[in-house]
Amino acid sequence: MEKNQAIDVIRRSGLSRYADLLIEHLLPSARVVLHDASAGSDDSVASHFGGLPSLPSGVNWPAWDRRNYLSAQITRLEDKFRATARLIGLRDIAQQMRADLSSGPVRLQFLAQLSLGELHATAPLQGWPHEGTMLFFCEPSAWGFDPLASGHCRVLYFPAREKLAPTPAPSDLPDEVRFPQRSLSLRREWTLPNRISINGADLSIWGSDDYRDLCQRLVPKLSKHEPIHRCGGHPQEIQGDMRLECQLVTNGIYCGDQSGYRDPRRSLLEKGAAEWQLLLQVDSDENRLGWMWGDAGRVYFWARQQEIEAANFDGSWAVLQCH
Repeated sequence: MEKNQAIDVIRRSGLSRYADLLIEHLLPSARVVLHDASAGSDDSVASHFGGLPSLPSGVNWPAWDRRNYLSAQITRLEDKFRATARLIGLRDIAQQMRADLSSGPVRLQFLAQLSLGELHATAPLQGWPHEGTMLFFCEPSAWGFDPLASGHCRVLYFPAREKLAPTPAPSDLPDEVRFPQRSLSLRREWTLPNRISINGADLSIWGSDDYRDLCQRLVPKLSKHEPIHRCGGHPQEIQGDMRLECQLVTNGIYCGDQSGYRDPRRSLLEKGAAEWQLLLQVDSDENRLGWMWGDAGRVYFWARQQEIEAANFDGSWAVLQCH
């Protein structure tokens, strides 16, 4: 869909009285359409989900040292169990985490490879590099609410001049996270946020039939149960806006409960939340990839706009949300 078509959809909607303000919030995005067939391209930098990443010689498959994260989680779980002894499930989770402490660093799961040349040709995104390759790795069990989870995700960027080759999975990568490889194509879409406040009106896909209908017309499902994978634009979040969470957590504030949002440092950091932009939304996709993130959830990769423009994704952050 081209922008003029998206604008026409808005002006013809039941919210036409807010059209000019809604149009200001439109963001371009590349919808990722997966194909049932396994990727069979000989091009080592072709876009795909699952399978193997293409890395330069000497660059290792990323791993995460999660000892500090697990230790903090164990302490929280055991404190909650001591306060409420009937919560034996928390005790059992803590015991499993103690066992995991001794296993050493874990390999991150490889989720996606994107050719930025393909992306730019289909759906140019503001500030993104026009060429090169991006690779997305994650350990989704960390969820993304704890600063101590630093390292649970990696977004790697390699310029087009780098020579890349498919990298075999390391021997310590569990079989259950060796996902099948699926080819993909990209389709331009224009997106609106799931929730927006305009002239005192709180519009959301959950509370306004007109707004839900508008968003569905802009971002149609390809079939009834088709996952929604996308690059850039507004995400289809499940549990609310993640930009403030990214801003607070990456500045050292724990957001696994409401304490982080009441932290006095929030007032100093909140303005920076607007800098965070969606890189990639990865939906649950059991049929094609064996992906189930929590309860039919999604994994979202984020980065600050200035980092995107600098093609430096070291500060990227991933959040898992589910139903």
